[in-house]
Formats: sequence, structure tokens, C-alpha cells
Amino acid sequence: MFQTQRTPEGMCCTFNNYALKNRVFSGYMAERYKPYPRKLASCGKQSGLTVVLHINPSDYLVSELSAYGAKILVHDSYNYPDWSAQRVLITMMRHMYVDVNPFKTYATDDVRAMSVEKRGCVFTNERKLALYSNYSYENCLAECRIRILEKLCNCMPFYLRNEWASWYRPLRVCDLRDIHCISANKQRFMSSVPGYDPYETKGTYHVWGSEKSDCHCLPDCESRVYIVHSTYAILAVEGPNRRFL
Repeated sequence: MFQTQRTPEGMCCTFNNYALKNRVFSGYMAERYKPYPRKLASCGKQSGLTVVLHINPSDYLVSELSAYGAKILVHDSYNYPDWSAQRVLITMMRHMYVDVNPFKTYATDDVRAMSVEKRGCVFTNERKLALYSNYSYENCLAECRIRILEKLCNCMPFYLRNEWASWYRPLRVCDLRDIHCISANKQRFMSSVPGYDPYETKGTYHVWGSEKSDCHCLPDCESRVYIVHSTYAILAVEGPNRRFL
């Protein structure tokens, strides 16, 4: 059911993700995966996904957060889990309830009949990306961040080494030799406007929207957004397994 995938957050277990082109599923359930995302016929707690996480603090080596637990990223099935994904943090010994509320934006035929310049947005089938199966504003920014990193430091992030070599061209994976370059240009490829460093305008008032980006990414004319709300209760577990949950 879950597939391991490299992401900017590290190694993640993904569910229902079809962002990358020609995604190959592995494991004993690989033959049961369909070429499109799973959908539910109903909503509510009874039809939701239930997962038990075994968190072993003694296995922690390096963590982005100074806490034990897990991080959930919620995003569209065709979007790459970039920094734009919503996040929910799960701590140990908690029973978390995560409500996912979808919101869909659609465009009429009159909007599609307009030129791209006039409407200022793009439909999925109007622009192709090198790495991702569907165009979206998030995927376009994610791909642009990689190109900027390649341009500035002449290397690629580890989490896309296989896909980038297959669909673009072979490129060296960033390693310890590139830390200085990556650190010096971090704001350029991690910015909300990749290629633009907001900290360069020191002591001046900045008007967002006036900056120039190297990405040329346009918003989606149609999109799905998932709003997440979470609540939790103390998990009552006794016995030797208590310290792993």
C-alpha cells in the first residue's frame, strides 16, 4: 500500500501518489496499483485510512525537528510532495484524527477559450514538465528549484537522482563538496519565488509580486486543495510496546 520515495523532507512512505512520470510501483501489492489514484465512494471515519506507526526513539540519528514522532504531508495525488504540502506533526503515544476537506476550483469553457496571457493561468494539458506527469503550479516550482540548483551549484538533489537522469540528462548528485554553494544560495531555490532572494533587499520595503522569477510558472486554472484539521487523544497502551508508539 505504501511506497518509499525520496523527497525534500527525506525518505517518506507515500500513499496514492502519481506525481512522477512512469511511476513504477514495487512490493507485494504492486500488481494491484491502478494507473490513476484511488478514490473513496463515501466520507467519514469508517471509510478513512487507519495507520499504526511504530516510532523507535533509539533509532534516531539526525532529525529536522527536535522531537520524536512523524510528519504527514497532505497534497494532491499528482503533485510532488514539495514544501507547499500541508503538514501535520504526530507525536508519540497519541491517537491522531486527521480530517481532510477537499476544495476544487474549476473553470468554464469560456475561460478555456481565452488566451493564456489574458486569463493568467494554465490548464493541465497545456504545458508539459520534464519530471512530472501533470502540470501544476507546485510541480512547476519544484522542477524550477532543481534547475536553479543545477545552474548555481552544478549538481542535483539526492531525492531526484534517478528521475532527473532518466528524463533530462545525467548530472552529479550534490554531496559534501557542494555544502558551501548550497548554503550560500539556499534562499534562491527554497524561496516561494525560486530564483529570487528576498533577503537581498536589506533595509528596503519589498512589494511581493514585483520580483522577477526564472521559473515562468503560472497558476492552475483548475485545482484541488486539501484543508487539514487534526485532533488527538492520549493512546492508552500497556506493555513492552508502549515506548514504540
